[in-house]
Formats: sequence, structure tokens, C-alpha cells
Amino acid sequence: MEKRKRRIGYVAPFLIGVLMAPAIITRLTPVPVSKLLRKRFERPKEFTPRNHEEIQAKTTSVKDIDYRSTLANGKMDVIMPKDSLGKAPLIIWVHGGAYVGGDKRDITSYAESIASYGYVVANINYALAPEQIYPGPLVQLTESYLYLKEHAEEFGIDLDQVLFAGDSAGAQIVAQFLAIQTNPILAELVAIQAVVPKESIKGGLLFCGPFNIEKLGTESKSRLMNILMNQVAWAYVGEKNWLKDERLKQVALDLHITKEYPPVFVTDGNTNSFEHHAHEFIEQLKAKQIEVESIFFDRKEAKTEHEYQFLLNTEPAKITFNKMMEFIEKHVS
Repeated sequence: MEKRKRRIGYVAPFLIGVLMAPAIITRLTPVPVSKLLRKRFERPKEFTPRNHEEIQAKTTSVKDIDYRSTLANGKMDVIMPKDSLGKAPLIIWVHGGAYVGGDKRDITSYAESIASYGYVVANINYALAPEQIYPGPLVQLTESYLYLKEHAEEFGIDLDQVLFAGDSAGAQIVAQFLAIQTNPILAELVAIQAVVPKESIKGGLLFCGPFNIEKLGTESKSRLMNILMNQVAWAYVGEKNWLKDERLKQVALDLHITKEYPPVFVTDGNTNSFEHHAHEFIEQLKAKQIEVESIFFDRKEAKTEHEYQFLLNTEPAKITFNKMMEFIEKHVS
């Protein structure tokens, strides 16, 4: 009996340590949660449309192009329309994944669908957090544009007509990038040069973005979701006390949107997403008299979750795709 008590005495602290380890580790570093989320994002939500073979027949792709980034993971795919007469408008897409995961391949069939209408779509990868912190993706979006500018003839790009698109974290990255291009004060603050002529930016396509990073980790009714979002923000900003980091002023879009900001198309799902961020962002844009087109679905009409737009086998995604294409066609010649 005495030996058994001694064994329990030895084992109990070990078991307590095992049970408490995750909580202790997440107080020290965002790496474990980031790695788990990255694994989760290896299973993308994109669905291939039924007419995928028909779409592919209208497009051609060059995969894994090295856009000569100064940071890691600087590869892109360029998808072009096969039968384009002359140069085509360019759309640069930044994938989502909570800044810590995701990949350009998640967007492939969606990008092909857009390209089949006569557009060049460049789908970029970028270095992920926490290995690469803010403003890494903004640097790489700049680098990818400069590479495409240099190779515009090769890919048949009309540099006078450029749109920037992003989903989830990518939408926030693109929204801030557009502010950098149109607000010299922010460009100086972030120390990233504006490289895209304002008159050539025809619009932004923003899907399911967390446009107010300061709300991450506090706004959900789910304690677990708040913990996850806090870890994500810590990973991206690179500081445990990220809410007190001065750089948050750089990502506060309401402080940096000017009347030079381009027209935008905004949407989000009504379940497990950032719909309230979208509505708040739209109000900020309208206050500056920026042209905004948006689409949202009432829950009574259809349940649309985060990144619903990629589920091209569903009616809401089809409606949103058509509305997005109308927006693009309206703003390019």
C-alpha cells in the first residue's frame, strides 16, 4: 500500500503537468496554436465548379513562379485567358489562413473561373506567421506587383487596369495595402513604398476579412475562439501584448482611408465569420465617399459561413461570383 501511494505521488505531478502544459505553452509562445491552425488550413473549403473542364479549356497557367521576394515562400501562379485579344486587366489575389496558414492552391479553381472571363489572375503565396511577422505579407504583395510589372508583356497584362483581391486574412492585407498605395502618410509610417499608380487601381475585392484586428481575441462569445484569435494576432504582430503595440495604429483602416481609396466589393458570411467587421468597414468607406458594392445573405435566406464564396456548388456563392464579375466589368474597359 505504501509503495502504491508513493507511485501515485510520483505520477500525479506528471499528469498535472501534462494536463497543464498546453495552457502554459500558449502563454509563452503562439507557435503551437499556429502550427495546429496551419494543419487545419491544409483542408481548403474550395469546391470545384461543375463546369471546371470547360473553364480550364479557356485558361492557361504558369505555376510556382519565383517572384524574387526578399522573404520566404515567394511563389505565385499566373492564370491567363487563352483567347485574349491583346492585354488583359490584372487581378492579384492574396489567400487567407489566419496569417499562419493557407496556400495559393486553395484559390486555384476560383482564380481559373475569373480568368476564363478574360482576366489575368496572379495568385500569390507569402511567408506565414509566426515565422514571418507583420508587415511581411505587405512587403511581398508589393514585390509580387513589381515582378508582374516587369513581366507584363510576357503575361499579357494591362498595367493600367489592376485589381487586388483577398479572402479572410488576405482581405485585411489587401485592404491595408490599398491604403498604403493611396495614402503617403501611411506608406511612410509602415515604411513600404507605394508602387502602384493610383489611377491604375480599379478596385479591391474583399471576402470575409477581419478588418478590425483590435477586436480579435475579445469579440467572440466563445472563449475558445477568443483564445485562438488572440494567438493568431500575437503570431502576426510578433508581440504577446499585441494590443499595446504601436503598430496597431498602422492597421486601423479608419485612420488611413482617404478619398483616393479605390472602389471596393465586400462580402462576408453570416455564420462563424466577420460580417460585423465588413459592415463597419463599409461605413468607414462611405464616410469618405468611397464607392462600395456589397452582398450579404440573411440567415433566414441562407446560412453562409466563413469563406462561403468558394463553395461554387451553392447558390449564395454563385450569386456572389456573378455580382463580383459585374463589379469587375464595371470598373475595367
